[in-house]
Amino acid sequence: MKTPRKGRPSSLRPRPAWGVTQKVWTACGNNKVICLSTGEIADWLFAPTPKQVEFFEQVQRVTYTLFGGLKGVTKSYALRWGSYMECARTPGLRVLLLRRTYGELESTHLLEMPLDEQRLKPLGAQYKQGDREFWFHATGSLIK
Repeated sequence: MKTPRKGRPSSLRPRPAWGVTQKVWTACGNNKVICLSTGEIADWLFAPTPKQVEFFEQVQRVTYTLFGGLKGVTKSYALRWGSYMECARTPGLRVLLLRRTYGELESTHLLEMPLDEQRLKPLGAQYKQGDREFWFHATGSLIK
Protein backbone atom coordinates (compact mmCIF):
# COMPACT_ATOMS: atom_id res chain seq x y z
CA MET A 1 0.00 0.00 0.00
CA LYS A 2 1.30 3.43 -0.91
CA THR A 3 1.78 5.90 1.90
CA PRO A 4 0.66 9.50 1.36
CA ARG A 5 3.30 12.14 0.78
CA LYS A 6 4.06 14.13 3.89
CA GLY A 7 2.77 17.68 4.16
CA ARG A 8 -0.19 17.27 1.80
CA PRO A 9 -3.52 15.71 2.82
CA SER A 10 -4.55 12.83 0.54
CA SER A 11 -7.59 14.80 -0.67
CA LEU A 12 -5.29 17.55 -2.00
CA ARG A 13 -2.75 15.34 -3.78
CA PRO A 14 -2.93 15.60 -7.57
CA ARG A 15 -4.82 12.92 -9.42
CA PRO A 16 -3.67 11.42 -12.73
CA ALA A 17 -3.89 14.20 -15.31
CA TRP A 18 -5.76 12.19 -17.91
CA GLY A 19 -7.81 9.80 -15.83
CA VAL A 20 -7.52 6.03 -15.82
CA THR A 21 -7.82 4.58 -19.32
CA GLN A 22 -6.31 1.83 -21.40
CA LYS A 23 -6.87 3.68 -24.68
CA VAL A 24 -4.00 5.38 -26.48
CA TRP A 25 -4.99 8.49 -28.43
CA THR A 26 -3.16 10.52 -31.04
CA ALA A 27 -4.01 13.91 -32.55
CA CYS A 28 -5.50 13.92 -36.04
CA GLY A 29 -6.11 17.69 -36.47
CA ASN A 30 -8.80 20.28 -35.66
CA ASN A 31 -9.04 19.37 -31.96
CA LYS A 32 -9.80 15.78 -32.94
CA VAL A 33 -8.06 12.68 -31.66
CA ILE A 34 -8.20 9.07 -32.76
CA CYS A 35 -7.92 6.00 -30.55
CA LEU A 36 -5.13 3.80 -31.88
CA SER A 37 -6.74 0.57 -30.64
CA THR A 38 -10.39 1.15 -31.64
CA GLY A 39 -10.29 3.82 -34.38
CA GLU A 40 -12.75 5.92 -32.34
CA ILE A 41 -12.58 9.66 -33.15
CA ALA A 42 -13.36 12.23 -30.46
CA ASP A 43 -13.14 15.97 -29.79
CA TRP A 44 -10.58 17.03 -27.20
CA LEU A 45 -10.56 20.30 -25.35
CA PHE A 46 -6.83 20.14 -24.65
CA ALA A 47 -4.22 18.07 -26.45
CA PRO A 48 -0.92 18.62 -24.64
CA THR A 49 2.47 18.77 -26.29
CA PRO A 50 5.05 16.13 -25.31
CA LYS A 51 6.74 18.64 -22.98
CA GLN A 52 3.39 19.40 -21.30
CA VAL A 53 2.70 15.67 -20.87
CA GLU A 54 6.13 15.31 -19.25
CA PHE A 55 5.26 18.16 -16.87
CA PHE A 56 1.86 16.68 -15.90
CA GLU A 57 3.43 13.27 -15.31
CA GLN A 58 6.14 14.83 -13.14
CA VAL A 59 3.49 16.62 -11.04
CA GLN A 60 2.00 13.21 -10.21
CA ARG A 61 5.33 11.89 -8.85
CA VAL A 62 6.70 14.76 -6.76
CA THR A 63 5.37 17.52 -4.55
CA TYR A 64 7.09 20.46 -6.27
CA THR A 65 7.77 20.78 -9.99
CA LEU A 66 9.41 23.54 -12.02
CA PHE A 67 8.24 24.09 -15.58
CA GLY A 68 10.44 26.45 -17.56
CA GLY A 69 11.62 27.14 -21.04
CA LEU A 70 11.85 29.73 -23.74
CA LYS A 71 9.14 32.23 -24.53
CA GLY A 72 6.30 30.69 -26.49
CA VAL A 73 6.56 27.06 -25.35
CA THR A 74 3.00 27.22 -23.92
CA LYS A 75 3.86 27.07 -20.23
CA SER A 76 0.95 29.34 -19.25
CA TYR A 77 -1.43 27.47 -21.54
CA ALA A 78 -0.49 24.15 -19.95
CA LEU A 79 -0.85 25.48 -16.40
CA ARG A 80 -4.24 27.04 -17.17
CA TRP A 81 -5.60 23.88 -18.83
CA GLY A 82 -4.11 21.70 -16.12
CA SER A 83 -6.02 23.87 -13.64
CA TYR A 84 -9.23 23.47 -15.65
CA MET A 85 -8.83 19.67 -15.64
CA GLU A 86 -8.26 19.51 -11.89
CA CYS A 87 -11.10 21.94 -11.11
CA ALA A 88 -13.51 19.93 -13.27
CA ARG A 89 -12.89 16.79 -11.18
CA THR A 90 -11.86 18.01 -7.69
CA PRO A 91 -14.65 19.36 -5.46
CA GLY A 92 -13.89 22.65 -3.74
CA LEU A 93 -10.47 23.16 -5.35
CA ARG A 94 -9.12 26.73 -5.32
CA VAL A 95 -6.44 27.76 -7.84
CA LEU A 96 -4.60 31.07 -8.00
CA LEU A 97 -2.90 31.92 -11.31
CA LEU A 98 -0.13 34.48 -10.98
CA ARG A 99 2.24 36.27 -13.33
CA ARG A 100 5.08 38.66 -12.63
CA THR A 101 2.94 41.71 -13.52
CA TYR A 102 -0.76 42.34 -13.96
CA GLY A 103 -0.10 43.26 -17.61
CA GLU A 104 1.36 39.80 -18.21
CA LEU A 105 -1.67 38.23 -16.53
CA GLU A 106 -4.02 40.26 -18.74
CA SER A 107 -2.19 39.35 -21.94
CA THR A 108 -2.26 35.61 -21.21
CA HIS A 109 -4.77 34.06 -18.83
CA LEU A 110 -7.35 36.85 -18.56
CA LEU A 111 -7.40 37.29 -22.35
CA GLU A 112 -7.97 33.58 -23.02
CA MET A 113 -10.38 32.67 -20.22
CA PRO A 114 -13.54 34.09 -21.90
CA LEU A 115 -12.76 31.98 -24.99
CA ASP A 116 -12.03 28.92 -22.86
CA GLU A 117 -15.38 29.36 -21.11
CA GLN A 118 -17.24 28.60 -24.34
CA ARG A 119 -15.37 25.30 -24.76
CA LEU A 120 -15.82 24.34 -21.09
CA LYS A 121 -19.54 25.18 -20.69
CA PRO A 122 -20.52 21.47 -20.96
CA LEU A 123 -18.46 20.91 -17.78
CA GLY A 124 -20.43 23.57 -15.91
CA ALA A 125 -17.77 26.27 -16.28
CA GLN A 126 -18.50 29.99 -16.04
CA TYR A 127 -16.07 32.89 -16.34
CA LYS A 128 -17.07 36.00 -14.39
CA GLN A 129 -15.12 38.70 -16.17
CA GLY A 130 -15.82 41.47 -13.66
CA ASP A 131 -14.48 39.36 -10.79
CA ARG A 132 -11.85 37.63 -12.97
CA GLU A 133 -13.03 34.27 -11.63
CA PHE A 134 -13.51 31.00 -13.46
CA TRP A 135 -16.05 28.79 -11.67
CA PHE A 136 -16.80 25.11 -12.12
CA HIS A 137 -20.29 24.89 -10.66
CA ALA A 138 -20.51 21.09 -10.79
CA THR A 139 -17.58 20.78 -8.35
CA GLY A 140 -17.66 24.20 -6.66
CA SER A 141 -14.05 24.78 -7.75
CA LEU A 142 -12.61 28.19 -8.56
CA ILE A 143 -9.70 29.64 -10.52
CA LYS A 144 -8.83 33.22 -9.59
